[in-house]
Amino acid sequence: MLSVYPQSKTSESKTQAIWFDLRDPDPTELTEVQKLTGVAVPSRECLAEIESSSRLKARDGVLSMSVPMVMHVEGGVPQVAPFGFVLSRERLITVRFAALPAFDAVAGRFDGSGRRPAPQSGGARRSLRRDRRPPR
Repeated sequence: MLSVYPQSKTSESKTQAIWFDLRDPDPTELTEVQKLTGVAVPSRECLAEIESSSRLKARDGVLSMSVPMVMHVEGGVPQVAPFGFVLSRERLITVRFAALPAFDAVAGRFDGSGRRPAPQSGGARRSLRRDRRPPR
C-alpha cells in the first residue's frame, strides 16, 4: 500500500510529496515511487540483508538505511520485519512490511489540507532532557 504525504486532491500531489510510505508494497508501487522520485527503492530482499555493511549507504546525496524491527504481536511470538528508510534533500521514502504505530502517529499529524504538519516545539528536546537524568 502506498501512502503519500502531505495528501492533496490535485493530480500533482504525488510529485510534491515529502513522504512516500510503502507498506507491503507490490512491484507496481515500487516502480511508481522510483519513477516519481528518481531514487532507487529497496526491495524486501535488499532490506532483509543481514550484513552490517549493507545497512547504511550514501550515494549521490541520498542516504539509505535498513533496520530489522521487532514487532510485538499481541498474544503471539514477537516477529522481526525489515524496514527501509531512503532520505534525500527533497523527501523521505519508507518501506515497511509490518504495522508500526509510530508511522501511523506521524501520518496522523498531516491533516489532509495539503500542508505540512506543524512542528512540535521542544518535544524532542524535553524527551532528551528526561533521558539524561543522572543515575542514582
